[in-house]
Amino acid sequence: MFPFAEGPVNTNNVSYLFAPLWGSAQTLMLFICVMCIWHYRNLLTLLWLTVVIEVFLRMIAGTLRPMDASYYEYVPPGSTGNLLLLAITMIVLALSLRHKST
Repeated sequence: MFPFAEGPVNTNNVSYLFAPLWGSAQTLMLFICVMCIWHYRNLLTLLWLTVVIEVFLRMIAGTLRPMDASYYEYVPPGSTGNLLLLAITMIVLALSLRHKST
């Protein structure tokens, strides 16, 4: 599987390898969202759509590759909060699509 690994692969090392990449992507998305909130309000619908797609794909990935209880000591907050986050972001996306009457 990994040419540089000898013996069985330690999954913790693999997750520690990719975790900083995920955090940096979230930090970059935060800066883009803040910039759009302050300066480019017409892009807010696109940003909410991006968040909805990201949460939905994260839920699909978690369903396709479920982790046993042996990988963690408690249920991660992301697995319990994904459905709520998806519902909230879809509501806000729908609200952002409404046209204001002038």
